[in-house]
Formats: sequence, C-alpha cells, structure tokens
Amino acid sequence: MWYTKGMGNAISRNDLFKQMLTKTPEEINIINTATIDKNVLPLYDYQLLGRNFILNKKDDGTTYGHGGRCILADDMGLGKTLQTIAAITEKTTGRVLIVSPKNAKPVWKNELLKWLGEDCEVCSSLDSFSENIDKIKYSEKRYVIVNFEMFRKFYITLSSTHFSFMVFDEAQDRKSTRLNS
Repeated sequence: MWYTKGMGNAISRNDLFKQMLTKTPEEINIINTATIDKNVLPLYDYQLLGRNFILNKKDDGTTYGHGGRCILADDMGLGKTLQTIAAITEKTTGRVLIVSPKNAKPVWKNELLKWLGEDCEVCSSLDSFSENIDKIKYSEKRYVIVNFEMFRKFYITLSSTHFSFMVFDEAQDRKSTRLNS
C-alpha cells in the first residue's frame, strides 16, 4: 500500500491509477514534476513514489532498505520507463546500460529522446562484433542499449566497462544461466 499526499488513506498505486481513469482530462493534473538537467519530467503522484522507490528514499528521509537494487513491478501502462528515466537522471550523470527485449530497444531510444533530448547507442545484431564492442566501450553517448541475447554475448566486455546505472527491462522473462536459457 502507498500513502498519497493529501489523501490520508493507504491506497495501492494501481488503485490510484484506476481512479484517475474515471476522471476527465481536465480533472487530471500532473501532481509532481521532477526538474532534472533542465528537463521537466511530468510525474503523477504514484510515479513519483516509484521514482523514489528506485532511488531508495522515502518522503520521511528514511530508505526502503533495498540498497539501490530493486524491482519496479507496476502494471502495464503506468509509466515505468518514465519513472526509471527520472530516477536515472537524478541519481547519476555517468553512463547507463539498458538491457531490454529486442522489441523494446526502440521504445527506450524514443523515450530518452522524447524526455531528455538525448540520443543513445543501440547495439544491433546487424552490426559486426567489433562495431558493437566499440559502441559499448568507446561511445561518447551516455546511454547504451542492448537486448538480452547481446548482453550474454558481450558479457565480458560489459562487465569490464563502467556503468553508473543499469536497467533490466522485462527481466522477469529471464531464467538462470545454470539452466542454459
């Protein structure tokens, strides 16, 4: 359960979203904004809670206790990508590795361009091995996006490259490497 400002009662984030669906567009206000690197990211109250959860901080100054490693498991359509982008931009100015399913790589690229105006390096199976290594190790772009298959293929290169923040999108579909999946 989540406590929302001004509501007084505990409410789940999904219930809050469902309540918002019953309102007209004029009744829905952006409750919070996160100003990051001259960008204003519009966040609903439940999204701000999600961003703070990723950042491991509560409104009262305490932490959630996950040490900066967490799973954001909201329902589809609640803005997990935006919450993650808001957390990344507040947390670090360093390089960011985003590992996602192959079909989600263009979504991440478009969202980063839309909200931050930043282009990113997208590793592609159409590029040669050495081209992808160069993208990972030497790109000047802040964001590097790979899919899960490429993550396994370039694991040694990725693990020897410093990233300040890593995102694993749709990671629930991944299995243990001990199972050879």
